[in-house]
Amino acid sequence: AGTGAVALEALSRGASFALMVEDGAEARALIRDNVESLGVGGETRIFRRDARKLGAAPAGEPFDLAFLDPPYGKGLGELALIALRDGGWVKPDGLYVLEEAASTVVQLPGGFEKLEQRTVGDTTVYFLRRQSA
Repeated sequence: AGTGAVALEALSRGASFALMVEDGAEARALIRDNVESLGVGGETRIFRRDARKLGAAPAGEPFDLAFLDPPYGKGLGELALIALRDGGWVKPDGLYVLEEAASTVVQLPGGFEKLEQRTVGDTTVYFLRRQSA
């Protein structure tokens, strides 16, 4: 989740809830400070997890959107997509957004289809959905 900026921006634009997954202690502290500063504690939750090893989704309805912005060039986005898929974290018609370095070739895991791809500078953003059965 880094600083939580993308999740906090989503809340400012009408999202009802944001779950941020972050394994780093310093980043989680920064996220907590940002959440507190904006007064959105009731609309957020921070999970201390490795996004490649999410396990089963928490109780409740799956998410509509998953935004992934892992460190570039390490294949971490693909592994996080697998974890989200296998854990049932996102609704069947949900949207996945993956950021990666433009110089990196992304190998989509099975079960995903690319809807769109946009490159801006040194970053490529992939818009994905689960393939229909």
